Amino acid sequence: MKKYFYMAAIVGLLGFSGCSDDDDPEPIIDPVMYSAGAFVVNSGNMGKNIPGSLSYLEYGSLTIANNVFYEANGQYVGDTFNDGLVWGDKIYLAVDKSNVVQVMDRGTLKLEKTIEMDATKSNPRRLAGYDNKVYVTLFTGYLAQIDPATMSVTATVEVGPNPEAVVAYNDKLYVAVSDGYNSKGGYSEACVAVVDPKAMQVVKKIDAGINLTDLATNGESLFVLSSGEYEAGTWKQINYGVKEIKNDQASDILFPATMMGINAETLYYIDNGYMADAVSYGKYDIASGKTSAWISGSDIKSPSGLGVDDLTTSVFVLSYNVGESGYADYSAAGYMVGYDGDGKKIGTYDVGIGAVRMFFDHLEK
Repeated sequence: MKKYFYMAAIVGLLGFSGCSDDDDPEPIIDPVMYSAGAFVVNSGNMGKNIPGSLSYLEYGSLTIANNVFYEANGQYVGDTFNDGLVWGDKIYLAVDKSNVVQVMDRGTLKLEKTIEMDATKSNPRRLAGYDNKVYVTLFTGYLAQIDPATMSVTATVEVGPNPEAVVAYNDKLYVAVSDGYNSKGGYSEACVAVVDPKAMQVVKKIDAGINLTDLATNGESLFVLSSGEYEAGTWKQINYGVKEIKNDQASDILFPATMMGINAETLYYIDNGYMADAVSYGKYDIASGKTSAWISGSDIKSPSGLGVDDLTTSVFVLSYNVGESGYADYSAAGYMVGYDGDGKKIGTYDVGIGAVRMFFDHLEK
């Protein structure tokens, strides 16, 4: 049953120039950003021949619609749907195993183009937008630039093996290079690659630990997530967590975490380390550098993703359902639970199979 969902409105400042006569300029009104809704990336299950799907939570009507890509286009997103981005008047979807980026019209959700990646510069993972361009990491070792005007790849740069997240920060692009297939070699080429977007060149590589899988920024602070490694003999996940990058230098691990999301003042995180005794849900106050508990997690069966709408106080936890075996059912539809920033539960919603990520529908008014 869908429950009441509180959407916090964002109030922007309106700047006006003074006027005393008819020759004075017209008032200047700064655009106010607001969030219309939330998209859910459902990766599917390629091993079971289950394609990915897209869900949408519409804040105005407080309802969720599943399979919106299929409903609009009569076809599936593709195999192993990994990330999405609203940018300009389009929506971009990175689909790993199908090796495509789907480009949709933002208003109608109609498919405008399927961008097929190169056979070697392949496997789209994560997306970011910057300065009228869209960027996508390719798991074979590259960052690709997409021109929205032509809906085509216009440049690529090699960043390192198995890149994951990419974010825009301080007029550069920061890429989390995991080297994730090199556990025997100690993830030796893992780094945060810093890319000049105009030249499409790597200008620096930051040593930020091993198996780097995620990045988060509020525009002022930048955090990287290391997924660590697995202890020999037990397979317990160790040496993992969140670090802060300042002046292109990485801190020590601030706290253990396996998922994170950020708004203006707070980094929310989930610690669900493999073979851990329990799952914990916390938040990190960026100004004070202190962590605290956020939710108990009693509503979450098996966390699969975390989404933070940085224009509201809304935070979402994605979860698998549990099958008859008592473990996460990777072939069944999951669900998400919405909370406010203080951890008050404000809604539960059914989503698709393999819900792993969220992105948000931010508009100007």
